[in-house]
Amino acid sequence: MTKKLVSLNHANLRHAEASQFQTRFLDDLDKSGIDLSTDELVTRLVADLRTQLRPFTRSLEQVRASSKSADIAKVDEQRDRDFQALKDSLRPYRSSRDEAEKAAYTSLRQLLDQYKLTAKTNYEAQTALLTTLLVKLAGAPYQDQLTILGIDRFVTKLSASQTAFEAAFSARSHEGLTKTVSDVKQLRKRAFAPYQDLADYTAVLVRVKGDQFYLAVLAVLNNSRAYYADLLARR
Repeated sequence: MTKKLVSLNHANLRHAEASQFQTRFLDDLDKSGIDLSTDELVTRLVADLRTQLRPFTRSLEQVRASSKSADIAKVDEQRDRDFQALKDSLRPYRSSRDEAEKAAYTSLRQLLDQYKLTAKTNYEAQTALLTTLLVKLAGAPYQDQLTILGIDRFVTKLSASQTAFEAAFSARSHEGLTKTVSDVKQLRKRAFAPYQDLADYTAVLVRVKGDQFYLAVLAVLNNSRAYYADLLARR
């Protein structure tokens, strides 16, 4: 069991990811069965984190509501349709007897399956996911596979609608949005204060005491930290 805190610059996480990151940590902690009453300070910091996380998470809903103009909703709907069209374009090759087509279908199907819930995420997360997908489709081996199946045009259309959405989203004008985003930043800062204190405190206690309790808490901390550190590294 590692005795070091996994390095993670959580400031680089998008707001939605930051909320998910802390939620995942608390879920892992609840499932771990660790008796937090072993250390009163750990108990207090975790309780404080739960308290501060709720308004931060709610504020993200406000941002999404504030940014949802008719224009943005329209281009997002088109983007969803183009993404669905790309997925549907694979269907004719599901039972192909051509080995190259069958291999291309299987590879692309497996890739797209990783993004099947994309349309159900918020604007910020969906844009990030589709950006990653389009980068992958533009490289090996997927670009050649798209050519084999003759479905390149569906990727081109998705890329165009993704660009249109990003332009509409960045150009949105909503008087209250700036203040809402500012509030989100402050709420995020408050939520991460007890989390950072907990992480630092646990790391120190593991180093100087090495008790099983602190090692267990560190393991829970590292589980979510490792996942998001890898996400940032891939990005």
